[in-house]
Amino acid sequence: MDNIWNFKNFNLGRELETAGEFIYESAKKMIGIKSFYNKYEVNAILYSGAVGIERLQKILLCLYCMNSESDFDNPPDCLLSHNHLDLQSEILKYLDCKLSKPSMSLLGVFQDYYNDYRYGNYRLGDDKDVRELLVRFFKKVNKPLDVEGLYTEHQKDSFAKTYINHLGIMAKKFYEAIRNKACELNIYTYELDTDSNSIRVFYLEEGKTLYEQMFNERVSVKELMIYIRQHNGHDGVFRILDTIKPLEYDSALISDFLHDLCRGNVADFLCSSTEELYCEFATEKAKKARQAEVDLIGNNDLLLDDEMTD
Repeated sequence: MDNIWNFKNFNLGRELETAGEFIYESAKKMIGIKSFYNKYEVNAILYSGAVGIERLQKILLCLYCMNSESDFDNPPDCLLSHNHLDLQSEILKYLDCKLSKPSMSLLGVFQDYYNDYRYGNYRLGDDKDVRELLVRFFKKVNKPLDVEGLYTEHQKDSFAKTYINHLGIMAKKFYEAIRNKACELNIYTYELDTDSNSIRVFYLEEGKTLYEQMFNERVSVKELMIYIRQHNGHDGVFRILDTIKPLEYDSALISDFLHDLCRGNVADFLCSSTEELYCEFATEKAKKARQAEVDLIGNNDLLLDDEMTD
């Protein structure tokens, strides 16, 4: 093993999982977006997507052009900057990895975000609206968006689906190119940790989209809630659930709490409601005892009696 082999096999392999985590986070934030009006949500979506895709591009380019230690002294300029379109042009010098028009549009959005909008709020007198980038992308794929308007959940999901699917298509395209080159070099850069969220981005079943993956996660959470609510057993973790007296939340707010929870968000109002109800405990000791008891739920280090006898 030499330094170049180690770099391409191990360093870039770890980088691949990092890229996948960023892309997954972008998709997760988009499917859970509360409003296109919230610039902070759009910033998080575009930041994660831009970083994840750029890392994939650089992994692929390194597999092709970094073949000696001297190459590290004189790398392509695009490896040292944040220019998604330049990276794509450099990649095309080595392999046929053409992207669709929507994917190229999204690359341009990521590039402009990273270079012009990422720190726009730190510039005096600058009034760049990061939402303009999403509007531009949706228009390119024939989905005009008025970010100031009010939308139903169905309408928001329609826009989220467009972004997530094109993000997933591009990510899968780069991943497959990375895997093909790694196999050619007889290295294992393309292999992923089974606990990594990058698995959900790169190992999609044939014909399955990234949005379908994210939507299935949301449905799975709801299915689990139904099971817990209606299961009549008293074994394992249900023994804990049965013995803990529930807090008296406002039942009219439960749907709002679940709406956020199923989208990967924990509502501030849920947290504040819990804190208010905890104030009803007589002592701080009683409050901490309650927290410790509740925290046992989902604790994989806990060995329940029925598991010990299996």
